[in-house]
Amino acid sequence: MSSVVAISLFILLAMPISLVLRPFADSFFLAPLIAFCLGIVSTTVALVFQLSLGFTYVLVAFIITIISFTNAKIRKSARKNLKTLPDLFDLMFLSILLVFGIAFLIYLPPPLAWDARSIWLFHASWLSHGGSVFSDAQTLESLSFSHPSYPLGGPAAIAIVWLFSGIQENLWLGVTVVALLALTNTIFSIKLLLAPYAQKAHTLGLAVLAATLCCVVFLDVSGNALSGYMDVLLATTLAVVVAALLGLLTQHQRKIGSGSKELIAIASLGFFAAVGLKQEGIFFSLVLIVAFGFVQAQNRIQIAVLIGSAFTSYFFWKVAIATSGGISESDASGILSNFPELFDLDSVAWSNFSIIWNGYFRDYLLYPNFMFLISVLALLMEPKSRRSLRILTFASIAWVGYWAVVFAPYMLGQSRVNLGWWLDTSFNRVVTTQLVFTFVFCGFVLARAATVTITGEKFNPNSTTY
Repeated sequence: MSSVVAISLFILLAMPISLVLRPFADSFFLAPLIAFCLGIVSTTVALVFQLSLGFTYVLVAFIITIISFTNAKIRKSARKNLKTLPDLFDLMFLSILLVFGIAFLIYLPPPLAWDARSIWLFHASWLSHGGSVFSDAQTLESLSFSHPSYPLGGPAAIAIVWLFSGIQENLWLGVTVVALLALTNTIFSIKLLLAPYAQKAHTLGLAVLAATLCCVVFLDVSGNALSGYMDVLLATTLAVVVAALLGLLTQHQRKIGSGSKELIAIASLGFFAAVGLKQEGIFFSLVLIVAFGFVQAQNRIQIAVLIGSAFTSYFFWKVAIATSGGISESDASGILSNFPELFDLDSVAWSNFSIIWNGYFRDYLLYPNFMFLISVLALLMEPKSRRSLRILTFASIAWVGYWAVVFAPYMLGQSRVNLGWWLDTSFNRVVTTQLVFTFVFCGFVLARAATVTITGEKFNPNSTTY
């Protein structure tokens, strides 16, 4: 029971802020993402000033909440969203969350995954014991196997929930936090995708589509989620970002809907969280920002906000590690130094690419690439418009960029040393972000096609709440 209360408290602290941005039902999905971002901020403050982690989190959450409600307009928006009763579309997603959430609380396999225990759960135990323990761990050579300087977003969330529950180093509770955050992100991303197409007369059709998408996306990654791996949490967090950016791209270029600010806020929160989750989070985030900026170059303020959010999180991560005496690990310099190998087909880089292609094509490369190409063809079959061209360009750049981030460490970085071992222990996790992106984009295209099929008329995004 204390575990349920601790997780609920972690999420409910962010509810007042989420109500400023989204209606009542959506706040249940957005609050965990906001709480996660608050956890990153508060943990950094705790490490910099050597304060109690739990006290700092509550203090920062309280201060931000008070600031949010200082402005009368924001206060009015929150009250309006609080009074917005859930409709059938909302209840459908809340039901999916309830069913999966209860299943996780009732049954969770033992957290035996080595990387999850030796890295993120181990880091969480350092944080839960105080900033000095975390700082000491940064300087001990014997703990180098745990990569002490990795981003601390995931461990921070776990440590905060542990402190709220009063039970430190509860591995089952730590894994549950990761699984539930990944679950809420999955459902929220699908909800964002389908929300513009929600018409009361066709709720049943959307219900079937939503349930199918949620099950396909989450069940595909649930094994890693239930093991406590941050890769799944990164993938589903970026899925929320992709859904928000696709929502922005469906709006008319000259008639941006009133909900564009909320979508930018959601995307910014997603970038902030993603960068604080794993070291490759910053690179996946930059790929999406470049793709979005390429097709929305005229919206400089939006792009600046997204860039600022990603690099603010990156700054928090580096400051927290530097303050604790750690040395940040980065594979970027090695990748850049080996980059010329891409122009030599006989190089080690292309030899490694062949090994990956031959070993993982059927399991991880065939069906997502096939699904993406089918979605692209479906978009090309639509009547030509600037909007569909923007969506297609954004998805194509992101798709290529995602694969580049996935392959780069194995082709050019440190992971190409002892390649077989690295592939066996990490490739199926690292590629999750690409797989989830493919599912989300295919779901988006399917929703557009389903709208035309079910309603018999094309969707006009300018008429939605977005």
